[in-house]
Amino acid sequence: MPRPALAVSCLAVAVVLVLPGCASTAAESRQDSLAQLIEAYDVEGAVTRAATQTLEEAHRSIERVRSTYGEALAHLSPEQRTRYEAATDRFVRAAHSSADAGQASAAWAQAYAANLSDEELRRAAQLARTPSGRAQIQASLAAESQLRAYLAQQHSAGIEQAEQQYQAEVRALLGVPH
Repeated sequence: MPRPALAVSCLAVAVVLVLPGCASTAAESRQDSLAQLIEAYDVEGAVTRAATQTLEEAHRSIERVRSTYGEALAHLSPEQRTRYEAATDRFVRAAHSSADAGQASAAWAQAYAANLSDEELRRAAQLARTPSGRAQIQASLAAESQLRAYLAQQHSAGIEQAEQQYQAEVRALLGVPH
């Protein structure tokens, strides 16, 4: 019977030694788990990819403007050319203003951890450090990316078709030939 008594004594000592710092240890553990998960889910990389995608969209917008106004742009005076280039630069800077990686990480962490206990976060972080956990994260991110691309394509196609129908109806109403 000495073993159960020893175990109870060790537990009592552990509680006395650990209890005063328990709240900060739990908070640190939660923060450590979230930091590991933020890294595993590459939140900073997602911010960088979003900024790149925004710049690509801005450049497509510039190309649409150039194709729409190409003839007029070809005949700009030097002063107009300077103003056009300044407007283009302002547009790119405005479009480029991207999310802050720290704020994005905080927002991600808040959403991720909202309904998870400290233990669940700890276990998720442990899983993320394993090969199968990393594979699961990559698979999940890839599937989410594919789903977003599919939904965006479906949305775009639906809007484009609806806009064409709308324009046809407006032209017919106004008696404007196609």
